[in-house]
Amino acid sequence: MKTASKYMGGEPTVVTERQRTEYDRFGPWTLPVKGPEEMPPRFDSYYEELKDSSLIIKLPRDVERRNALSGSDLYEDILAVGNGGIVYLRLKGNDVCRSDIAFGKIAAVSRVLELLSGKLRFDLVDGSAISLSFNAVSAHVIDDFVALVRRLYAAQGKGRIFTAVERGPEPTEEDTLFLNLLHDLRSGQEGLALLAYQAPCVLASRKEGGRRGLAGFAARLLRWRLDSSLLAAGHSELIVLFSGSGAPRIRRSKGYRYEAIYILGAAFLAAAVAPRVLANGAILYVLRVSSTGHDYDLMFERDPSAALSSL
Repeated sequence: MKTASKYMGGEPTVVTERQRTEYDRFGPWTLPVKGPEEMPPRFDSYYEELKDSSLIIKLPRDVERRNALSGSDLYEDILAVGNGGIVYLRLKGNDVCRSDIAFGKIAAVSRVLELLSGKLRFDLVDGSAISLSFNAVSAHVIDDFVALVRRLYAAQGKGRIFTAVERGPEPTEEDTLFLNLLHDLRSGQEGLALLAYQAPCVLASRKEGGRRGLAGFAARLLRWRLDSSLLAAGHSELIVLFSGSGAPRIRRSKGYRYEAIYILGAAFLAAAVAPRVLANGAILYVLRVSSTGHDYDLMFERDPSAALSSL
């Protein structure tokens, strides 16, 4: 059955029953593609090649349902993961652009959530990154995709193997988010070791450090804060978690952003700790984890150098 639909105020276009069904089911959700009828029509020519993938997901356009039109392109990103890597298809205009991302090209995979906004990012060993947006209502689908990428990578048996030693302290009930995140990590990975954890805190000012004179006095009146951060090690990866931006802040505002970064063992290079003095004289310690093409910094109130013994 075909019906006519007016698209973007232009000439009427023919809408197939399949497109009508896609429109009826459309929303902010990232969805798995389980058959040819669930593939967005613009990507049909790729389905035969991708159908044996371990998982195919489609990410919708960032458009409100009331502004979506039956017969238009409602999905703009396709991700398919198999034993060798990821196929990424992106709609640009009327063209489909393709990227083949072998596991060996991935340095890290990260997922960011901030209220209803989400970001999925692949950091590549050449220093570049591929970033996709998604609605947080589908965070579980994205997490399943990321977990599959990590599992298939680990199954190759390549790269660094970590024999990490558990280090305290752990998140308390006052830091409910990180307590739950650590619990989820341990539930999904046997032998996971917590290497370092920073609870939310205020960084004490130091008169003998930082800026001098009037500027230094003003800086010392500011209450610099650190949000939560955590470094853990699995069998073949390092896991970085931090809330907010991961950097010291002076505003007291409540943050709702947190990021999870999974650094694949094959790309890990080194880790080092260096002190840093803030404008108010407070000292913090920066734990930098370096992979091929990328650096990731975690901030600590106290020296976390003991964590390096596992790396």
